This record gives sequence, structure tokens and C-alpha cells, in this order.
Amino acid sequence: MDRRRTAIIYARVSSAKQAKEELPIASQIEVTMQRALELGATVLEVFRDDGVSGQKSTRNGMRRAIDFCGMHQVDLFLCWNSARFARDHLADGNFRGELKRLGTEVVEVVDYIDPKNHDAWFFRGMRALINEKYAKDVARDTTRSLIKNAKDGFFNGGRPPLGYCAEQAGKRRRLVIVEEEAVIVRRVFRLYLDGKGCKSIATMLNAEGVTKRGAPWSKGNVALMLANERYIGTTVFNRRNRADRADHPESEWIRTQSHAPIIDVETFERAQAMLQTRAPKSECGSHRSQHVFTGLMRCAACDGAMTTESATGRTQTYHYYNCARFMKRGGCATRRMRADVFDNWLVGELVEQLFTEERIRAIMASITEGAREWATHRETERTRIVAAMRKIEAAQGRLFDVLEQGEKVEASVIAPRLKQHRATLASLERELVELEAVPEVRPLKMGLAEAAAFLKGMIYNAKSPTQVRTFMAGFIREVRVDGQKVIIDFQPEQIVNQPGLQLVHSPKSWLPDLGSNQGPAD
Repeated sequence: MDRRRTAIIYARVSSAKQAKEELPIASQIEVTMQRALELGATVLEVFRDDGVSGQKSTRNGMRRAIDFCGMHQVDLFLCWNSARFARDHLADGNFRGELKRLGTEVVEVVDYIDPKNHDAWFFRGMRALINEKYAKDVARDTTRSLIKNAKDGFFNGGRPPLGYCAEQAGKRRRLVIVEEEAVIVRRVFRLYLDGKGCKSIATMLNAEGVTKRGAPWSKGNVALMLANERYIGTTVFNRRNRADRADHPESEWIRTQSHAPIIDVETFERAQAMLQTRAPKSECGSHRSQHVFTGLMRCAACDGAMTTESATGRTQTYHYYNCARFMKRGGCATRRMRADVFDNWLVGELVEQLFTEERIRAIMASITEGAREWATHRETERTRIVAAMRKIEAAQGRLFDVLEQGEKVEASVIAPRLKQHRATLASLERELVELEAVPEVRPLKMGLAEAAAFLKGMIYNAKSPTQVRTFMAGFIREVRVDGQKVIIDFQPEQIVNQPGLQLVHSPKSWLPDLGSNQGPAD
């Protein structure tokens, strides 16, 4: 008896508004589930992306759905329509190509195109372009409407910055100055231009009991206020790509005057010049990017993040990890630890634990197995493509034989078939070129000790802490500082990607030699 086909369901909406105006996710899943029953398929899993643009090529739900299809040899990838699948023709083609290689067929409920149709590739490509054009038209129209709304003096939404409130004006709203808050804004700019730093200003305001709408001030709050063009009456559009949130170059930003200013342009520009002058200069960015465990550390006492702070010694500036809550308002105990000393110690501890003989053997076995699987897959694909090309060439040869034998054949019949053959051959040739372009993966040939030394050297000799942090963030969940103990919660199987390895929760004593600038651990 034939195996019952399997399927997964994928559903997506870009926004809450779309969920109301079009088919909400629950309805997409319900209708798609019915389609699976009609096809006689068993649904193994449902994946969804809520509030995610179809123009994004990095969607968590889509990625998990494709990975699931690969792991479980799923027959059908079901979704409501092609627009739910993707609104970018490149992403559409990449996703479909990946699923095709996995042996999974994409089936849309409302605009399904039978892959057996000779022109399926053409119709599918045109539909992908239409979906992308629709998304771009919507984005362009939305931006145009927002710009016009701002030029007309209305507020486009969000939380008004300190110094303003959104006042209702018919069905729309306007930004109106709140004088009690505007006084604080003007004072912040004046203090900064008088030479006070962002941290000093925040400390002064907190000491005076002046809050930011009930919240304490921080160095970051002040810096963001000083750089906010809202305070000169300007609204800025097109800062980022709406699909993937990538920053656009400033030359592409759109600025429009939209409301009454609190700060005059000359004052604002002077503040910007000072911000640029005072910004830390470093090839690797600000000092935060110079420390390996930034963004991974938490305080065990308050469960808050640990960030970096600086202190100036006699000859240089030192940087420390400390509890962010303590630094902001003293709500926790200090966890001050010299950042460079801590980084060197913990990187060493992790490297020695990770690159043991047992794990090196597992890593090498995993690489070898991956190379073997790729070689098999590559040969299978090459055989399939070549066989398909030979089949098309044979069919083309038969058509030419008919013409050479002088048989009368209508041009309207034979020309489209020849055109289709050429297009199919071109497509297969591209597949073959892409397949051959991927370099061959060769199994590693080195001893365990040599491999361990190589991997350790990669970490110890990294050109910047950013590279080490990127590597560590791939398997570390968090680093919790608890008095004189550091608890490292990491998943070594994320490196090896092999089942059977268990999580390691490693409490380690933290008490290196204290230098003159090393604060004691609590």
C-alpha cells in the first residue's frame, strides 16, 4: 500500500490591519487544513509568521518550515496563496528551489499552478513579480500618504517625544508642544552646549528628581534626545527598509517640516557637531563592541542585563561589566568586573571545555558525514540534470528529423515546442552551472591534537572581539554573574550540531588576580 502523503501548513500576515482586512491567520490555517484533507495528506505541523513582511527573505516561521520539510521528508508545503508565500520574486524563487531540492511540492489553495503544466515556470515567475510589485506599490503609497499627512501638520503615530503630546484634530492628530516638558528639553540642549556630557546631564536630572515621564534618565536617553530631529519640527521618512529594517543611506532619507519646533536649527546643528566630535573613535566601533560578552551577561541578583561602564585612571580609560540596574538607579548591588580581564578568563575557560578530544572527534565526524552527504546529493543532482538535458535534446532531434524528412508541419505547431525546449535546456544548464559552482566539501584530514590547536587558534587569534562574540553568541544562552560565581549556560551541540550531547550548565569560580582597577566581586 502506498505511503500516505505528508504536509505542513504555512500562514502569514504582515500586520494586524491586514489580518482584519484580508484572511486572518486562523482562517488561513482552517482553509488550508481542508485542502490537505482533499489531497489526502496528513498535516504534521503548522508554521506561522505574524506581523512579518512577505518581502523579507529571513522569516523565522518560513525558515523553520523549510528545515522541518528537510528533516521529515515532507511531500507538500501548503499555504493560502502565493502572496502569503512571498512578496519578493528572488525570495520566492529561492524558497521554491530549496523545497524542490528537498522533494517538497508547494501547493497554494487559491492560485495553485500545476507543475506539470509546460508553462508553469512562466506563470509562477510572473505571479511572483506581480506580488512584489503590489508590495512595493503599497509601500510607496503608504510613504506618500505619511509624507502628505506630515506636511499637512498631522502626526503619523507612535509615542510623541518628550516635550510634545498628540492632540486630536478631527480624525487625525497633531503634535503640540507641552511647555512643562519643553522646558526640560531646552535645558538638556543648553547643558550639553555648555560642556556637560550625556552621563553628567542624566546624573544631574536624576539627583534633582526630574524624570522622563516618570522614568529615570540615562546616558542613552540624553544622547537620543540630542539627536532627535523632531525637536526642530522635522519628521524623517525612509530611514529604513520596511521589509528587513536595514538602514538606508542618509542621502535617501526624506525630511519634511510637520510641527512647531522646540529647539531652533542653529542650536540643534551645534549639538550635532559636538556629538560627532565626542563620539568614540575606533576601527571596531564604540567600546561596547570591544568586549566579548556584551549582550550575553545578566545579573543573577536582579535578573537584569549587565552592560559596560568606563572609568579613567592615571594613564588610560578602563572598562567594566556592571549591573545596568545598579548603574541607572542603584536598585541592585554593584557587580563591577574589569571587562578585558573577565573576557580573557572566560574565553579561556570556554575554549578549554569546548575543544576537548571527545568533541573534536564529534566535530570532525560531523564534517566528514556532511561532506559525504553533499557528495552523494551532488552526484544525484548532476545525474538528474544531465538525464533531463539528454531527454530534451532527443526530443529536439526528433523534431529536426521531421523537418529534414520534408514532412509538412505547421510552423505554429513546431515553433512553440522548439522554443519551450530551448528554454528548458537553458534552465537545466543554469542548474548544472550553479551545482558545479559550489566548491566540493572535503573531509578534514588532521589529528585530534592538530584540530584542537587549529580551533583554539581561531579564537585566540581572532582579529577583533566582535568575531569572538559572534562565535560565542551562537551557542551561549547567557552568562549569569552571581557573587563570586559565574554560571555559563551554553549548548555545545550548537557547534557540533549532533544529537546526543547534553546541555552543560557550568558554575565556575570567578576570582582572578585583582589589579589596581579591578573592582571586587560581590
